[in-house]
Amino acid sequence: MRLDFLTHHDFMNRELSWMAFNERVLALSQDAGQPLLERANFLSITQSNFDEWYMVRMADLIRDIQAGDDKKDPAGMTPQQQMNAVRHAIRKQLRHQYQSYEALKVALSNVHLPILPVADLKAHDRVAVRQIFQQTIQPQLTLKTMDATSLSEVSNGTINFVVGHTGDADWTTFALPAATPRFIRVPGPNIRFVTTTDVMTTYMADLATNLADKQVYQFRILQDMSIPILPKSTTDVVDAIQAEVDKRATAPAINLTVSAQMPAELKRHLQQVLGVDRLHVFKVKGPLAYDFVTELNDLLKQEGQAAEFAFLHYHPYQPHQVKALAGTDIFDNIVAQDYLVHHPYDSYDAVLNFFQQAAHDDTVSEIGISIYRVSHDSPIVAALTQAAQAGKRVVALVEIKARFDEPNNLKLVDTLQAAGVTVFTSFPVMKVHAKMAYVVRDGRTIVHLGTGNYNDKTAHFYTDFGLFTADEHMAADVRRVFAYVTGQAS
Repeated sequence: MRLDFLTHHDFMNRELSWMAFNERVLALSQDAGQPLLERANFLSITQSNFDEWYMVRMADLIRDIQAGDDKKDPAGMTPQQQMNAVRHAIRKQLRHQYQSYEALKVALSNVHLPILPVADLKAHDRVAVRQIFQQTIQPQLTLKTMDATSLSEVSNGTINFVVGHTGDADWTTFALPAATPRFIRVPGPNIRFVTTTDVMTTYMADLATNLADKQVYQFRILQDMSIPILPKSTTDVVDAIQAEVDKRATAPAINLTVSAQMPAELKRHLQQVLGVDRLHVFKVKGPLAYDFVTELNDLLKQEGQAAEFAFLHYHPYQPHQVKALAGTDIFDNIVAQDYLVHHPYDSYDAVLNFFQQAAHDDTVSEIGISIYRVSHDSPIVAALTQAAQAGKRVVALVEIKARFDEPNNLKLVDTLQAAGVTVFTSFPVMKVHAKMAYVVRDGRTIVHLGTGNYNDKTAHFYTDFGLFTADEHMAADVRRVFAYVTGQAS
C-alpha cells in the first residue's frame, strides 16, 4: 500500500499519543462510576506507566537532542519540538494525578477509610503511631551527610529525604527503603491510615537530636534505563544485553521530582550534583509518586477486612471453561476444529492445559514456543522443563530484549537450558513480540497463536485472543516463522 500521499498532518506524535493514553487511564481513576479501590489501582498504574515511559522513551529523546539530531518524526516534529510539547503535557498530567489523589482521599474518607495527616490525630494516637515508627521503620534508615557521594547512591524511583536549614553547610539525607510499607494503620477500633512519609517528617527528631526543628523535603529520581539497539555485528546477544542491564545501577539520572516547598537553592543544588537538566526537574504538591496507593488493598487483607470492603472492587468474574480444551483430549479436539478463545472471559486454563498435556502426552515429540514475558513461577515454563527432561525436543525463543524483563528472561534462558531446552534469542536488531507455540503430535503440527503474553498471572485481567488450530497452512507458517527467527531458515 502506498502511503506517500500522507503528510505530517495525518500523524500524531508518538510521545504525545502515549501521554494521551496515560490521561485516559488517569481519567478512570477520577471516574466516580468505577469502584473506589479500582480507581486507586488506576492511579497507581499511571505512575508505573509514566516511570517506564520516562526511563526509556524520554531517555531516548534526551539522547537525540544531545546528539544534535533534528530529524523530524512522521508528525513533522523535531526531537526538541517533541520535548517542548511533552514537557507541557507532563506538567498537566502531574497536576491531574494530584487532583485525583486528593479526590480519592475524600472518597475513601466517605467509606470510613480515611488517610489522615499525623497532625490531625489525637495525642494518644500520635503516641501509638510514633511507637510503630520507632520500632518498625527507624531501624531501617541510614542517615548520611548530603554530598556527591551520598547522592550518587540514590536509587532509581525511591523516595529520599533531605533535612536541614537554608544556609546550613551540612544537610542530612536518607532513603525510604523500597520494601517499607507506605501506609501505617492507626491503632484503634476504626480504620484510619497515615502515610509513612508524613510520619517520618513529623518525627524526624527521633532519628537524631540534631534534626529537631529542621526543614524536611523529599526528592525522587528516575534514571536512564533505555537499552540501545544492538549493532548487527553483535555476536553474543545474551552477553551484550547482560552488559547493558548491569549498567543500569549506575545509569545517569534524567528526572528529578521534588517537594513543592523545597527552596530553589536546594533544588538547584540537587539538580547540579545529580546531573539532571533543569528542564527535567519538577516540583509537585502531594506525594512524589502514586504507585503506593494500591497498598491499601494489602493492608485491608492483612487486617482481615478485605471482604467487608469487597464492594470497593470489581465483582469477581468466573471465566468460562472451554470443555473441549480442558481435558486430555485437547489435541484431538483441536484437530477436529479450530477454537478461538477470548481471555479473561474464556479461562486461560486452556492455554496451560495445551502445554501440560504436551509435556505428558507420549505421542508428542516436539514443542516450540516464543516467550516475551512469563510469570515468576510459570506453569508453562514448568511444563516445558518437564517435557525436555522427559526426552522431548523443546525449542524456546526467549526475547531477552523485553523491556524491564531483561533480567528475568536472562535467568529464564539459564533455567531452560539447564533442563535441556534448546533456547534461541532473537537477532540483535529485531525484537520478537509474537506469541506463538506449536506441538508436534503423531507427525502433525498443532499450534496456538495469541495476542497476549504466555503469562498466567496477567491473563486474568488483560484482554487477549488466542487461536488453537491444526490447519496445515497455518501450522506451516508458524514453523517457517520459528525457522526464521531462530536463524534456521534456509
